[in-house]
Amino acid sequence: MNHSMIEGMGDLRQREIVDRELKADERVLWITRPNALLVARPSGVLLVFGFLFLSSLLGAFIDTVHVPHGLDLGGIVFAVTFAVVIIGLSSVPIQQYYVARRTTYAITDRRIMVICDFGKTKKVESYLNLEPNDLKRTEHANGSGDLHLIWRRSNTRDMHGDVVLIGIPNVREVEEIVRETCDRSVRRF
Repeated sequence: MNHSMIEGMGDLRQREIVDRELKADERVLWITRPNALLVARPSGVLLVFGFLFLSSLLGAFIDTVHVPHGLDLGGIVFAVTFAVVIIGLSSVPIQQYYVARRTTYAITDRRIMVICDFGKTKKVESYLNLEPNDLKRTEHANGSGDLHLIWRRSNTRDMHGDVVLIGIPNVREVEEIVRETCDRSVRRF
């Protein structure tokens, strides 16, 4: 398969982020950023319900202001506590969107990388010398999707984990690149 024809070589900023992490003779096969809306969509329900609950809470608070007996301190404490919890839960999809916009996925001829670049802080996860035990693909009608790779280190029995690439274009072609990279990685060691 000619991987140079696959969309997914990233924009200039993504390429710069990945290039800083490469070894001298390492070659990039694929780069992309996850679709941030797909990443945040499952928890978007929290945002909608949070808005509805806060609206209800505000309506109830306005009603208690008009009660002739005045405000109840216990009711105010409950309302403020409830509002803080709802705002916190409602911020989850926003945080997921923010992280996804700063995440870059890359596959080289040696490893799979997940890089989260927040400017002054960068988190780099490198997966090399992998032997995939299970590779699951979720594909949408437009060809995009998710890859879930459950792996173990080929030179040890104890180390294992998973890598999830969410919201990637051309997921079927990327799955093939992952399989080839894992095969090369295992043969190298």
